[in-house]
Amino acid sequence: MVKKFGAHVTIGRKRWLYSAHEMDEKTVYFECKGASIGQPFLKEDLFELLVDLPELIVAEQDDRAGKGGYVQFRAADAELRQMKTEAVRKGYSSLSAYLRELVKNDIKRK
Repeated sequence: MVKKFGAHVTIGRKRWLYSAHEMDEKTVYFECKGASIGQPFLKEDLFELLVDLPELIVAEQDDRAGKGGYVQFRAADAELRQMKTEAVRKGYSSLSAYLRELVKNDIKRK
């Protein structure tokens, strides 16, 4: 039997619906139109997805409205220290500015 569930997350005064259904014993299909998500996820990743969902919805809605967005990723403490040190060493005002410049330069090379 296929297991399904649906719920919502409230951001401000707006409710954003999401749903999921089991595809197999390891995979769930997750959909949230507010975050523009409609794809399979491993069941083990579902909790983290639900924790991050409000931020994903806000970022997607900002993007649709033409506002700037943000990127998050995880880094080990040592890696983060190394990135911050390199940003300062190269004269950047913030880690964000340094990483943005790295990406821009990488895109230009392609």
